[in-house]
Amino acid sequence: MATSEKPRLQLPGTAVTIQRLAVYETKSAFYLVGNNNESTSFRYIRIDRTDPKEISIADDRRRYTKSEMQTVIHNIEEKLRSNKASKGSTGSSLKKLLMSFGLLGFVKFTQGYYLVFITRRRKIAQIGAHIIYKVEDITLTDLATEKSNTNSTEENRYLKYFNSLDFSSNFYFCYTMDITRTIQQNIVPVPQGCTLCVDGSCDKCLLGTRAHFTSNEKFMWNVHMLQAGGFIDKVAPEWIIPLVYGFVSQANISVFGKSIYLTLIARRSSKYAGTRFLKRGMNEDGDVANEVETEQVVHDASYNNHRYLKITAYVQLRGSVPAFWHQDTSTMVPKPPITISKVDPYFSTAAKHFNYLLSHYGAPIYLLNLVKNKEKRNHEILLTNELVKTITYLNQFLPTVHQIQYCGFDMSKYSKTKGKRHNVMEKLEEIAVNTFQLTGFFHNTAVSTYPDAIKTKLAKVGYDTYGKTVQGRYQTGISNQPSCSMPLVQLLIYYIDISFSLSLSLS
Repeated sequence: MATSEKPRLQLPGTAVTIQRLAVYETKSAFYLVGNNNESTSFRYIRIDRTDPKEISIADDRRRYTKSEMQTVIHNIEEKLRSNKASKGSTGSSLKKLLMSFGLLGFVKFTQGYYLVFITRRRKIAQIGAHIIYKVEDITLTDLATEKSNTNSTEENRYLKYFNSLDFSSNFYFCYTMDITRTIQQNIVPVPQGCTLCVDGSCDKCLLGTRAHFTSNEKFMWNVHMLQAGGFIDKVAPEWIIPLVYGFVSQANISVFGKSIYLTLIARRSSKYAGTRFLKRGMNEDGDVANEVETEQVVHDASYNNHRYLKITAYVQLRGSVPAFWHQDTSTMVPKPPITISKVDPYFSTAAKHFNYLLSHYGAPIYLLNLVKNKEKRNHEILLTNELVKTITYLNQFLPTVHQIQYCGFDMSKYSKTKGKRHNVMEKLEEIAVNTFQLTGFFHNTAVSTYPDAIKTKLAKVGYDTYGKTVQGRYQTGISNQPSCSMPLVQLLIYYIDISFSLSLSLS
């Protein structure tokens, strides 16, 4: 089968990862013993407890077999018994504290550190052999052996705040694939600092290895917990679990008797998140409020082996309008007034935002603005005017191929035009086709293998040759919807239609 299989880009295989933890404790240290799902590979680290305000870790970065790990635990127990015998009753013994599905990192309030463990998880989706889990419950374990009475009231208050957080709502992780990055970035990731391209299509990128790449910290919500005490740099990569906040859902759809998985992954940015009305616009670093990257993935459920997996993916982005603005929530009104709080004549902060989009997703950036552009009393139109001025100014300094593509569509006005009957969905369909022509979508199978029917379908949207390589095609650019919670429905329909056709015909 492997010899006749059509050429394609491959999703990385399931590497040896730590998926279960046994936590042992003594008075002076924690011993974390981790193993893979098959219990064929083990690692352990020692975390010192003598100073709970500092994180001191010992990791020999060695893999052990099950019998070798049992020997290591036995030797630790023997050493502790020997010390206890020489010191009398003051000695310490090794006891198992808990079983866990991973270490999320460390937190510290007013005193010492706590370890944050995943104690319950639930399978949500599977892409090939890669399983995405949802966090169901966590537990905090105090690094200190004895509680200090100093500031205990304040410490308990912060501890209560942290425990009140609902970690079972929207936190997701995957042991074997980095879900802070898109499917395309996992398969053909772009080396950091690559000056040859922005879409991963140059020889330097295609010949790279996963060892050169790191998680996208923008969508990694436990990065600060992992950086505490330099933990992330002191241990083997298998201990690190990137945590994503957002939404993941998967549906198994039968198309003419063939099983196709449709997966939706929404990643919420950790950089400028907050509740509606309280977080608007952008910060000084160019991070926009409540930014969400949405990825739609379609793959053939017939294959779990990454060598034969057929997969397509499309990525969209939404976030607040990249300007300095806010809404006054002190008065109880349905639509709090919008205020432009700061004027940047050179749009330098907005430039940081679009620079990130260009470097991370490539060109073009197709910006769909669904905010109103005509009102009796100025409200949302303030944001439209600011956005148009920003794009007009920045495009002066961008090459034609990298210029921001702007599309303003006032749905309310369009649907209520007197004397005319406009179909909003038809207009959205037109926008969807235009977006598809500009950005394309990712597919890991050679274009030369496409049946004529699929080539015709792609040609109808002007995408018969765009983004092709020898092994597959890429999405270059992004559809960005500022201050809009409504996704491009018609674009999703087009993408799913083509993806299902590809999955069925390339068997």
